[in-house]
Amino acid sequence: MNTRSLALTLNTLALYALSALLIAAFAMQFALNELPCPLCLLQRAFFCALAIGPILNLRFGPQPSHYALSMLAAFEVAKRT
Repeated sequence: MNTRSLALTLNTLALYALSALLIAAFAMQFALNELPCPLCLLQRAFFCALAIGPILNLRFGPQPSHYALSMLAAFEVAKRT
């Protein structure tokens, strides 16, 4: 397995993990019939922003600038929480 295919596999797994996290959050919201708090909404928005890097990597190939976008989103999540 070369480096490019490994990077694409890891980006795919990252997208699956982010999707599972967001699906679980929405499922708990609807199962418990509760509205999410403002912090939860903010975290969900930043997790969607965090997925931009892997999406760009899958579409255009792995590039450091795509990872930088994900890192910026992660730093914003860490700063806001």
